[in-house]
Amino acid sequence: MKTKSKLLIALLAVLLVATSVLGYMWHTNRGLFQGNRVAGLPNAHLRVLSVEPSHFDLLFHRHNYGGVEFNHFGEGVHVYIAHYIGGERVLHEIVTGISIVGDGTLSGTVRWGLTMEENEPHELRIHLRAGAGSSQNYFDFSQFDFVVRAMSGPGFPSRQIEQGERYILQRWQAGGMFPIDEDRAFDPDILSANEETVFLYMVFS
Repeated sequence: MKTKSKLLIALLAVLLVATSVLGYMWHTNRGLFQGNRVAGLPNAHLRVLSVEPSHFDLLFHRHNYGGVEFNHFGEGVHVYIAHYIGGERVLHEIVTGISIVGDGTLSGTVRWGLTMEENEPHELRIHLRAGAGSSQNYFDFSQFDFVVRAMSGPGFPSRQIEQGERYILQRWQAGGMFPIDEDRAFDPDILSANEETVFLYMVFS
């Protein structure tokens, strides 16, 4: 009887461990559960890519390129650029984006880089891959006639995706202050305290 009890306990322990491992793999989209999603990343999440410098990255200013990857179920992923003078938004454009009809899996990556010309910001380059689609575009950054005195990349290592939320990829300022709380980046009081600010951000729908 004792032998049977020990065997039953051992089997239950193995089953518990196997269930835990499979549950973790399912939650993080690993192995058999990955499908067409980013491995190691839960659904409805994005995280900053560890972007290693390469010969291609030499085109970009060393503090002005990066990437994020995401697992999203919805109908679109779009990257915007916005220019504020004080608290007033004077430019707002979609740089690139991918939309589908109805909801579907839109997992992928977005990478960006800012080229320099005569030590001045010149061209912003964006490459977006989401689901089965990809999009690449360029934006003339030199049209912003101010000296960039402060910049920052994504203010998060990883985040849960909320549809309609703005996720900052890069920010450039003509001095001023950066908010300690990333969620206050678009606060009118923060923007008004800065002479000029340019945001590159993404939105999931």
